[in-house]
Amino acid sequence: MSLFRWIAGSRVRLAIAALIGIAACVFLAAPAAEFIRYSSTSIVQNLFVRLGFAFLILTTATLLAVLVGDLVFPGRWRERIILGRNVAPTAPDDSLEAVKGLKSYYIHFSFMIAAFCVVGGVGIHSSTQLFSSRDDTRTTLRGDDVERKLMIITELAGTRTEREVNSALEILDTVWRDERQPTEVRRASLVALGELLDYLVQAVETWRTEGKRESWQGDIVLELRQAFADDLRRFQPGAPASLRPVVTFLLGAVQDVRANELILNELVAYPDDASDAWRAAIGALGAAHQADLLPAVVDRLDAGRSDTAYAILAWATQELVKSFYRAYGEPEKAPEALKEAVERAVAFFGAELLAESPERRCIAAELLRFTGHVAARDPLFAAFDAPGAKDIFCGTAKADVPAGNPGWIGTGDESLRARIVQAIATIARDDAKVGEWIRSRLAAGGLEETVEALLQQLAEQR
Repeated sequence: MSLFRWIAGSRVRLAIAALIGIAACVFLAAPAAEFIRYSSTSIVQNLFVRLGFAFLILTTATLLAVLVGDLVFPGRWRERIILGRNVAPTAPDDSLEAVKGLKSYYIHFSFMIAAFCVVGGVGIHSSTQLFSSRDDTRTTLRGDDVERKLMIITELAGTRTEREVNSALEILDTVWRDERQPTEVRRASLVALGELLDYLVQAVETWRTEGKRESWQGDIVLELRQAFADDLRRFQPGAPASLRPVVTFLLGAVQDVRANELILNELVAYPDDASDAWRAAIGALGAAHQADLLPAVVDRLDAGRSDTAYAILAWATQELVKSFYRAYGEPEKAPEALKEAVERAVAFFGAELLAESPERRCIAAELLRFTGHVAARDPLFAAFDAPGAKDIFCGTAKADVPAGNPGWIGTGDESLRARIVQAIATIARDDAKVGEWIRSRLAAGGLEETVEALLQQLAEQR
């Protein structure tokens, strides 16, 4: 006699077996999920654990279906269909009860098994995430295939829904802390965290410009600032050389005021603008979006910098100037040190409008668009008429940072003159010199179509 037939031979044994199956499902689900999530190093192991649990659910569902069928189906159904016994009918052969007593009820029985399987599977997964594909990701990241790990980390950096972002942050946070991981994997996980942070911060800024003060992205940023930032601050001073620049940048990206001193100290400790540490610190200041950090960036503006260092400085200045105007609105309301920093930035990029490098002229014009400072007026006028200005076209300048998405200066292809006009447009509308200059340029003619259209629009507004 098979074990199943022996159990099915008694309603009491069926009930006991079903209860044991339910208890096994309830009490073994969490340990099985934790094994897959935190210990397993093989997808094959995960597969066998899940298949075993699926078999347990199916067995329990079958026992429950037999028990329920025994209670609700007529004609001693369990004995006839499950045990295969010959059971004499208890009603006259021509009665409706006799007909019902001869039916197998296989469709009903199958439906009950399926229903119990679905209820059990959904209940277990919702409480333990036993069948989550994210746990297979964790398993792979504990394995030895570095190339596969790096591929997964790149995929995690591209997640954008609330549930996926939370899961990705948790996984990446585990990886960078794991000293058993290869350095390149830990570094990649930190870079991916930076990309996710950049997405979250940009999303929060977008919502704010639309008047929405609360968002799930903002909630996550606050959580990271409260917990993740503390661990980064403790880790940064003793971090391996290959990880330290990335950690420094993330300290800025998480926008934790308590990390400012660490970032500024990094600039002092690594003054070489060719070093990753210096570039990470400048990038961190820009990513922090705290106006008080503007003087530290402006102090390091230098036309003699390499193109890479120049772009990072320009991007950091752009981000902090934006933060300055968001925080104070009018420069007159700001502390003296910050007003002076803005004036020095305007003076520097005003001079750069006449630089030999077309790329630097374009960067300077873009930066001055964010200031609206009257001191930029005359340099912009001069740059508009400078030799070769009408032949220069500007693209989007890229500032490579150690972690996260690159910083960008400019929004697309346009002529240098068009960019200059747009910078002039930010200067106060009641500025008489600007109005006079616009009218004189329109009267002189010989302008490109786009530039003339922009000047006409400005003339109508003033």
